Amino acid sequence: MIFSNLVRRGRISSIAAIFVAVSGVWGCGTVQSNPQNPQGQTVTVSVDPPTVSIKVATTQKFTAVVSNAANTTVTWQVEGVAGGDATHGKIDANGTYTAPAAVPSPATVTIAAVAVASPAVFDVAQVTITATTPVISVTLSPTTFSAQAGKTQNVTATVHNDSQNKGVTWALSGAGCTGTACGTLSKTSSASGAAITYTAPASTPSPATVTLTAKSVADASKTAASTITVTSSAPPPPPIAVSVNPTSAAVQVGKTHTLSATVQNDSQNKGVAWTLSGSGCSGTACGTLSSNSSASGASITFTAPAKVPSPATVKLTAKSVKDSSKTAAATVTISTVAPPPSAISVSVTPTSASMQTGQTRGISATVQNDTQNKGVTWTLSGSGCSGASCGTLSSSSSASGSSVTYKAPGSAPSPATVTLTAKSVTDTSKTAVSTITITATPPPPAISVSVTPTSASVQTGQTRGISATVQNDTQNKGVTWTLSGSGCSGASCGTLSSSSSASGSSVTYTAPGSVPSPATVTLSAKSVTDTSKSASATFTITAASSGNVTVSIGPKRAGLTTGQQQTFIASVSGSSTTSVTWEVDTVPGGNSSTGTIGADGVYSPPSSAGTHTVAARSVADTTV
Repeated sequence: MIFSNLVRRGRISSIAAIFVAVSGVWGCGTVQSNPQNPQGQTVTVSVDPPTVSIKVATTQKFTAVVSNAANTTVTWQVEGVAGGDATHGKIDANGTYTAPAAVPSPATVTIAAVAVASPAVFDVAQVTITATTPVISVTLSPTTFSAQAGKTQNVTATVHNDSQNKGVTWALSGAGCTGTACGTLSKTSSASGAAITYTAPASTPSPATVTLTAKSVADASKTAASTITVTSSAPPPPPIAVSVNPTSAAVQVGKTHTLSATVQNDSQNKGVAWTLSGSGCSGTACGTLSSNSSASGASITFTAPAKVPSPATVKLTAKSVKDSSKTAAATVTISTVAPPPSAISVSVTPTSASMQTGQTRGISATVQNDTQNKGVTWTLSGSGCSGASCGTLSSSSSASGSSVTYKAPGSAPSPATVTLTAKSVTDTSKTAVSTITITATPPPPAISVSVTPTSASVQTGQTRGISATVQNDTQNKGVTWTLSGSGCSGASCGTLSSSSSASGSSVTYTAPGSVPSPATVTLSAKSVTDTSKSASATFTITAASSGNVTVSIGPKRAGLTTGQQQTFIASVSGSSTTSVTWEVDTVPGGNSSTGTIGADGVYSPPSSAGTHTVAARSVADTTV
């Protein structure tokens, strides 16, 4: 067919060019007779629409009208190929054209309708293929939050696929407020990913909900909203409370006694002021204090007077410095004879705990009324253990309030309970215990190895990067690399730039000078920490191409914000194999530092700013 031959020899760039070519075949003004058109009228074909622009992978219906012929059917061609092909698109017998999955190079293709009645007669349409425009979407962070009246909160809007980074405009609304009664914003617009500050109104609206809406500037139909609950101002601080310990005591004339005051909710720890009073004394006749003030929990010393007042009671009052309306008091009875000693008591902290084998923790014992501070002795026991199998202590004794360190045994006893007993040295009848439950230490998480890529095609003499990632390799010992193949050994399988690498780092594989048989080479990465864990990649070695393969990529440049994706499209010419593999900064598939890219060409940037290079590598010729 004339048109088919013309198109196959070279792409027709315009309707005028086609008709010039036809005129050259028959001569100017020649009319060819047609058995189906005995009147000798000229057969014509008209295609509608004559020009159109459509997205990749979408369809377009074309109609062809054949005039002056009994048979009005046509056959359809795309770029001179009947029915078309995957690179330039396909068209069915009804004239429905389906664009290719990727933009061809060049992006405009020619569709022809050829009259069946007169195969030398045809008309053409020009179709321009464009990439699919990614859909814009808006997300907010946070999507809900509470804000106290008059307080602030930062809010960020991210616009996905906003190629010009036009960002968003902001608006406030609420069923119970308008204008500034809903709050205020630091800006009415912002770029994608840039934070603005919301300031809650001075009083809570009713209802208390405010809606903050971000609208895409590039596509005003795309919005996202954050729901804000405005709360009243912060509640008042909890009230201060004062307590003294002990609240009563009996002290012999001239002797001393220790007291302390604790102040609850004293955020600045201003403590208390102390005073002495008594209905039967004043001044030093009531006794003396080692200090007129103390911090919360700190002790002071009361010294009884030289003689007993009448009545014999003295009142020690602790008044909060922060809130002088809050006080507590202790009553001390002065006597001429020494009171009987208070009974000794022992307490331990903590009274119970759970520990893994081999772990340590501190335990302390406090001895009340141990006037000489002789402290306690410690012992370990358990129905399922004895000696070191119950664990060990850093010391067998300690002063009141001082800690000893308990270390759990290497394996859990059965039953798993160990008892730590603290016994008063002054009164050995007084003890307290801490019960420790020993549990087995869980094994460390298992190491696993993965490689990227897991398969690839590499031409003889060419190179390819490969990396291995080791999960749970706490010391980052990485992997060792080996090469093998059933059709090769040693250098005939290729070479590696390094025999080891850290997790996530790349090594470079160089294919051998000739293709082994079979043509596959296995690259194995074995964990140094756990040599039973490995992963491998299979590389297929191919002969070097003639050098006619070319790859083009679009767009050439892109500006993104973190969290925004970009789709790249690669076109391969000079080979029937049009697939590519993707790299970021020479790393196949990229990584968390460079950003990642999938097999579909969708690039996701890293969390930090920077400039990175995205590359498409031909599978047919990995040097291109």
